[in-house]
Amino acid sequence: MISKEKKPKGYWNNKANCMADAALYSTRSQWIKASPSAYNGARRLKCVDECCAHMIAGKKPNGTWNRTACIADAKKYSTQKEWRKVSGSGYSTAAANKWMDVCCAHMTAGKKANGTWTKRACMKDAKRFNTRTEWRDESVSAYTIARRSRWLHECCAHMERLINPNGHWTKSKCIEDAAQYGTVSEWMRADGAAIDAARANGWIEVCCAHMISPHVPRGHWSKANCLKDAAQYQTITDWKLAPGSGYDAAYANGWKDECCAHMVDGHRASDSVYIWKAVREFFNGKPVYKFGVTGSQWGDSRIKRVSKDAEIVVLQQVGNCREVEKLLLSLGDDPKFVEGDGRTEYRALSKAELAEAIDLVMSDAVETELEANEAKMGKGENA
Repeated sequence: MISKEKKPKGYWNNKANCMADAALYSTRSQWIKASPSAYNGARRLKCVDECCAHMIAGKKPNGTWNRTACIADAKKYSTQKEWRKVSGSGYSTAAANKWMDVCCAHMTAGKKANGTWTKRACMKDAKRFNTRTEWRDESVSAYTIARRSRWLHECCAHMERLINPNGHWTKSKCIEDAAQYGTVSEWMRADGAAIDAARANGWIEVCCAHMISPHVPRGHWSKANCLKDAAQYQTITDWKLAPGSGYDAAYANGWKDECCAHMVDGHRASDSVYIWKAVREFFNGKPVYKFGVTGSQWGDSRIKRVSKDAEIVVLQQVGNCREVEKLLLSLGDDPKFVEGDGRTEYRALSKAELAEAIDLVMSDAVETELEANEAKMGKGENA
């Protein structure tokens, strides 16, 4: 791996610097992974094609990667990591079509004896890495066992979440990412940006072809069954939080709006505002927080559904939650996330801005309580 030193501010706004950096790599994917700042600089300067003119396309015509071709390609490599790095398209196709076992049968490097990768061992191994991608590439067997055993979220709790540039989620990358997960829900919780891109581009079926539902047989959640299931609920939130419901399938296939058409405003009345910290997310040197509204009857369930690692700062009933949310969104810097549900409700806040946000919520809560008490006293006097 090419060693990188931190560049001064504005360094990647220079076309010559981007060109020189790109010359160190033979493919676009290598450059994006190893030097995202340089690549983004080239995108801003609109000189990516020029920077990458010397690079190998690394693609094959559609249909080239059949089962036989993937097996033959895999035999060139001794580990999954090596195969994935050198021949990502062959690896992704094999993963999407569930040919990995036969393709990688000859690979032995990186394996441990049966039973070695306990949950504790996987968590210890994961601590050596800062991102899921690093762990997957450097310790394939531990990562795979953790994924199959559904320990992945817990093992990766300490890791950084990388925000990818626009256009990052191509079809092949979505298929490769989806191959790590056994269910749509698991994929949605781990990487909402990837599944959003797959749904928006009509790739969801091929990405999720290998997945199973923990509650119902494969193929159960057709559009008709999702509509029938949704009819049992009066709000989107009730349906979303119901164990084994068809919400995930409806969301993934773009049927959610139609399924929820009968629901009253889509939600029960919201009476509370929340602020939670997005762990390991920073923008302009400031931590990122999520603002939103919810109903007090749901507690923190809506927050935990979005992020199990969320650090809740405030969850408070207020008078006019939509007005308070609007005021909150006027604070701090907008990180301009381009993918994911509720992406416009994130703000990067300094300590002073966070204190102002908390004060804004609590002041409204106190005023609401005082008004309620005065109303009660007035009723008592008139009685």
